[in-house]
Amino acid sequence: MSGWRFVVKFTVTPLGGGRADTARVVDSIVRYLQPPALKGQQSPGASPSGSSGPDRYYADTGEEPGRWLGRSARTAGLAGPVGRDDFASVLAGRDPHTGERLITAQGSAGRRPTLGSGNHSRLGPDGEPLFDVADSAAVLGATQREVERLLDAGTRRATAGLFGASAAGAPTPPAGHPAGYPVEGLQPPLSSADTQEPEASFLVPFVDADGSRWVTEAELNRCRLAREEGVTPDAIRSLGAPEDQLSIGEAARLAGVTSRYLRGVARYHEEHSDEIDEAVAAGRRPRHAYLEAHRGTKNRWLVTRERLAEFLERRRPPAVRVAYDLTLTTEKSLGVLALLGDAATRDAVLGSIQAGNDWALCWIEDRAVGRIDGKPVAAEGLMVASFRHLTSRALDPFPHHHNVVVNTVTVGEGDHRALDARCLYQNAHAASAVATAEMRHQLAKRLDIHWRPGRKSGWEIDGISPKVVSEFSKRRNEIDDALRELEAEIGRGAHPVEVEHIVLRTRPAKNHTPADDLVARWRERAAACGLTSDDIDRLSRPARQQDTQRDSQRDTQRDLVFDLLADPNGICAGGSVFTRSDAITAIANLGVPDADGVAQPLLGGATEVLKLSDAFLASDRVVCLNDADDPLFTTSEMLEVQN
Repeated sequence: MSGWRFVVKFTVTPLGGGRADTARVVDSIVRYLQPPALKGQQSPGASPSGSSGPDRYYADTGEEPGRWLGRSARTAGLAGPVGRDDFASVLAGRDPHTGERLITAQGSAGRRPTLGSGNHSRLGPDGEPLFDVADSAAVLGATQREVERLLDAGTRRATAGLFGASAAGAPTPPAGHPAGYPVEGLQPPLSSADTQEPEASFLVPFVDADGSRWVTEAELNRCRLAREEGVTPDAIRSLGAPEDQLSIGEAARLAGVTSRYLRGVARYHEEHSDEIDEAVAAGRRPRHAYLEAHRGTKNRWLVTRERLAEFLERRRPPAVRVAYDLTLTTEKSLGVLALLGDAATRDAVLGSIQAGNDWALCWIEDRAVGRIDGKPVAAEGLMVASFRHLTSRALDPFPHHHNVVVNTVTVGEGDHRALDARCLYQNAHAASAVATAEMRHQLAKRLDIHWRPGRKSGWEIDGISPKVVSEFSKRRNEIDDALRELEAEIGRGAHPVEVEHIVLRTRPAKNHTPADDLVARWRERAAACGLTSDDIDRLSRPARQQDTQRDSQRDTQRDLVFDLLADPNGICAGGSVFTRSDAITAIANLGVPDADGVAQPLLGGATEVLKLSDAFLASDRVVCLNDADDPLFTTSEMLEVQN
């Protein structure tokens, strides 16, 4: 089933970077998908008039305003055209109206009604948000004890700075923090290394009159970004002798990671040291991260400074994930008809593609999950910014939608968690089938379209020949091209410096091509391949009246559909078992003879395809093999053959 192609298809691309800080990643995505409006450009939602109508489809980058989709977007008050500031806020994990953090704490802290949620606890004298230990821990993804260590280190650093400045005659506390840090009873005693420690290893506190310690928003963001950027091995080596013994807690603080993580990689080395040594001796990179540590008194982990530095040299920092792009792409014949036809045809085809896109996103949204304590939990919805582009980098007709799914969902009693992206990957294939079915259904209402089998699988529009399809596919596979283009522009996995360089030259070929010139060139190329303007007009005939419209989804054909699926050359042609997603896929791709005996795909839409798949799985033609969350099925005939 997975080898079948669809007229429209979803592909998932994580958006983020390796060591890139969140701000740069967000800025790159926003500038690519939601560029500033050009001087004199119509406001979002304005309807172009006269001959300039197509300009809104082919104009500068980000050819038209994005649209907010999803229940979480509506709950957050986001609807209609996507605004740049709102888009940047939610990608950065902030509420677009209040600025509060969207991702709340893990574990017990997250269950507290006000504190420990990753939001500020109070305001300072100058109105700056202040975070207590629990809320700081939620923001950093650390434990409260680890934040206390960061505050201790920040106190030592601030005091060392005061002492150093006093020697020169002018106390200068760190910018943004009050003088008067506690200086008595500090443990361990001050040293020059305290002022040289990595930026990720301390939090300079705001000290209240009662001696309680708080963290300003600016200081918390500084530490968070430093932890995302990562600590260099040389920074660790510069702090002392290679043989210095460090506790796991101290090593984790200096490295900008959690103690739990370091204990885990130390335990992995302890349990798999032979495999690791064998891989290293053979010149291979071990599959998992490991830390060469040893156990001291009371069985507590210790690590030398040099071993910690070596670990950081090997370590691949986790990527910054701000969102996922669920990209919907189309078969070439659909784009040719949409963008070479007249205005009515263009609106009909593009409207049908958008309807399929939106229907499938709603279907995926019902399957969205977050995670609490490592376990999947149903989410209340998704927050999606959907952007439509109409051409490829090669300026060929290629309608596609970038559906940017923000990496946060609401679970339980209003808590916010990171999206469990497996729900996107696992459902993308079936969502492609659902989107294709709905697109065909909507298109059949508007145009009298017939379909022909594709070159390998799937369906193309009958009347647009393989030669025309090939002519408008000069740049390899357009699906890969769309993803490659996005990846290049926003720098997935790239260093921020590379991202800046790439974004400065974003899609240069598209920026200065008038719409009329582009369409005229397309029509010339199509005519050279045998597709004339008259041919396009014939393909664009309005649909017949509703009572005579072709529809192969009638109940009287249900048995025929089931027979075709249960046939040895049907759903089990590529394997003996299948899932519900496979059934949806098979039905969306199935060719059923019409009144003239010509095989055509079903036109009943996404709802009917889902109903048919459920009815087929419940019929006596199918046997369920297990009771898993996503059970496996086989046909009765296949089971008899195997028995």
